[in-house]
Amino acid sequence: MSYDVQDRFKRMAQEVAARSCSNIGRFGLSFVEWTRGESIQLYEHRDFYLGHVDEGLGTLNLVHDKMFFHKWHSYDRSAAYNTVASIVNDGAMLGAMPINVHAHIAAGGEHWFVHEERIHEFLEGWLEACTDARCGYDGGETAILRDLVKGSSAVLSGSSTFIISPKSRLIRRNIEAGDLILLLSSSGIHANGATLARDIAEKLPNGYQTKMSDGRMFGEALCEKSHIYPPFIEDCLNAGAEIHYGVHITGHGWRKLMRAPEPFAYIINDVPTPQPVFDFIAQKGKVPSRNMYGDYNMGAGFALYVPWYEEHRIRSVWAAGNYPFALMEAGYIEKSAKRRVVINPIQETFEEKELQVR
Repeated sequence: MSYDVQDRFKRMAQEVAARSCSNIGRFGLSFVEWTRGESIQLYEHRDFYLGHVDEGLGTLNLVHDKMFFHKWHSYDRSAAYNTVASIVNDGAMLGAMPINVHAHIAAGGEHWFVHEERIHEFLEGWLEACTDARCGYDGGETAILRDLVKGSSAVLSGSSTFIISPKSRLIRRNIEAGDLILLLSSSGIHANGATLARDIAEKLPNGYQTKMSDGRMFGEALCEKSHIYPPFIEDCLNAGAEIHYGVHITGHGWRKLMRAPEPFAYIINDVPTPQPVFDFIAQKGKVPSRNMYGDYNMGAGFALYVPWYEEHRIRSVWAAGNYPFALMEAGYIEKSAKRRVVINPIQETFEEKELQVR
């Protein structure tokens, strides 16, 4: 998949949006310019920072629909959970914690809203995710967009307001040469790369029912609940951990590790073992390893860049909590003429030109 066209639009939007910054001064707020182009962009108040994120589930919802319509199981709880996860994880990269998550459901017709089981599962899944993210759920907005959204499907998305308080908890993107790269494991695809996965399923005789190497159905693995990372970041900050930067590894895969604009090389010497769903996609879709790491999270959902002396503290926080993900040291950061990600275990390097999000 190519993000070039979308990334160009995002860069243009950032340039235009910069002309609106003076509009908010009357509220005692000012835009934090260095956050422009981050997953979350911040506004500074005398006492705190505020941020906002809008995200969606993408085409993964069509997989949830397929699984339901074939009466295998209702996966609407995980659809809601994954939508919330995609939103709240973006804010954690700068230490921002979600206050609430607001749902937006745009359906092709009223069919989506009348099935009692699906409604119940979706709402409970949204609540579960908000509880796991330690934030509120304040309802949402619905729309019926006949002709724009096809059939009985729906576009699942939402938004969240974030806060950093006290201001000292801001993760300031002060990356330094010698920082360690710590990875938090993913649970699967985390709602990214679903379009390719759907294309693969369409060509399989048994479609989403096709069994993978671990005995699970392909569709079941695609619908796996994403991990939610903000509580762990919050707990690390509560413990006084010094975190230089965070990266939510979503679209663009491991290329996202060089999201910060400063010229560093991200040297990866150890990678997590990808879940069977990634091997299945690579095999059935005939996708080279480089492309898999360039587009998918490949078992790593979030990265933290920290000074070497903070690793023990962060590991202690992880060991004391009941987090659903693993923590591993994957590599380190060094000075470089240009941004690049070097993944030694697969002998691949991603160059600066391969990630242009700002």
